[in-house]
Amino acid sequence: MVHTAFDLGHMLGVSVGGLILALMFQYYSGNPGAIPSPENPPAFVSSMNASYAVAIGIGLISLFSSLLRGGTRIQAASGRAPGSAH
Repeated sequence: MVHTAFDLGHMLGVSVGGLILALMFQYYSGNPGAIPSPENPPAFVSSMNASYAVAIGIGLISLFSSLLRGGTRIQAASGRAPGSAH
């Protein structure tokens, strides 16, 4: 289960990062059909900076939500069915 969640998060992270990079490149290049490439250095650098800024923002939001959880640990299940005798 942990590996599945990790893989899913990794795939979504790469996909969202690529989408943000592509959208920002189109915005900064002024060409709606542009594909990110270093052939237009100002637009490419600006789109990379914007992508990093969005990633930092997402990371800070997740850090803040994790800090709101507090310091209590989650107890593992005992392996017994609810209501069963000890």
